[in-house]
Amino acid sequence: MRDAVGNFLSGAVDCLGVRTFADLSLTWSANRGDPVLRAVADAAKIPVINLESALFHPMQGLGDLLTVRSHLDGPPSDRTIALTWAYHPRPLPMAVVHTALLGFLRAGYLVNLAHPEGFDPDEAILQRARDEGGGRFAVFHEMDPALRGADVVYAKSWGAQGEYAGGESRREELRDWIVDLRRQALGKPAAFMHCLPVRRNVVVEDEVIDGPYSWVEEQAHNRILTQAAVLHELLA
Repeated sequence: MRDAVGNFLSGAVDCLGVRTFADLSLTWSANRGDPVLRAVADAAKIPVINLESALFHPMQGLGDLLTVRSHLDGPPSDRTIALTWAYHPRPLPMAVVHTALLGFLRAGYLVNLAHPEGFDPDEAILQRARDEGGGRFAVFHEMDPALRGADVVYAKSWGAQGEYAGGESRREELRDWIVDLRRQALGKPAAFMHCLPVRRNVVVEDEVIDGPYSWVEEQAHNRILTQAAVLHELLA
């Protein structure tokens, strides 16, 4: 791979986009080092863009931040984003929640992270969130208190670290972790965000995602704008 990336691809294109999902057949510790992405980046002689790895999804994070900033005026420290786990029938990667958590905190927002016990994101990411967010970061093991008074609820499912490499799962007990109208009303009411694609009436009710406070289509559009901006900065 080193020769193909370093010699051929680096001479044929101006940059590379690499998307390497987490491999849930391996342990989380084996995934978190992003070995494929790092190998490509080390071999390439041109810019390499992370289009989603096991640890991060920066392109999604930029689109998310543009969406929030387009709607929420005033000091970010006066605005609360509830970032919540939601039920999904199978484990999914943690890249989106890691990126959203650190991105919103670095932008100055208050962030409430909600997830069932045992579904903690990567500990190193959580420690960075504590260090950088300080009093602007709180963790909840129930959804309702995290959403109370929030300006935005961002729903995303992810796999527990214990589910990697064929570990046991208790997610079937957690089907009530869904964003419905009652929970949305706990906010101001809370605007709804999701990175898409989404399982309707599993992660979020139709009435929420199709409702007047849904920003999901704008999120998708903003991915195009922010990725174009990244390419412009890299290649200008």
